[in-house]
Amino acid sequence: MDGCLSPTICINTNGGFTCECQTGYTLDGSTCVDVDECLDDNSFHCPESSSCENNEGSYTCRCDAGFIKQRGTCSDVDECSDSSVCPANSTCTNNVGSYTCPCDSGFIQDADSCKDEDECTDSSVCPANSTCTNNVGSYTCPCDSGFIQDADSCKGKNNLLLL
Repeated sequence: MDGCLSPTICINTNGGFTCECQTGYTLDGSTCVDVDECLDDNSFHCPESSSCENNEGSYTCRCDAGFIKQRGTCSDVDECSDSSVCPANSTCTNNVGSYTCPCDSGFIQDADSCKDEDECTDSSVCPANSTCTNNVGSYTCPCDSGFIQDADSCKGKNNLLLL
């Protein structure tokens, strides 16, 4: 006689039967119900940097974004190994579980790209008696006509002592 309900395993005994459950189920009266393994301490079942997903009779460990399953653990993905992950004029920096793409010096973030920063919009970047010239990724400060470079300033040619 089989009085057990699926997915219960019925064991016939002398004059009766007993109901047992498959792994991943627990007996509730005469019915086996799914055990939610994810309700237990998740770290017992799943490796670090993953989450537990219960399914019928078992569970699955899914690595978090930025991680990949390798030999039963979730290892950080080095997104920077893909040279196309960051826009031009930026440098990929791998972080645990993610990455960043800060713009290189002389460039500024513009939506999903790094565009040339016009340093010459700041009138204080060059010394007096010079003209700011923006270049891709940098700038120069050539002295105006009649002036020459002297360290970090532009001096009039007539103001310099000749030795």
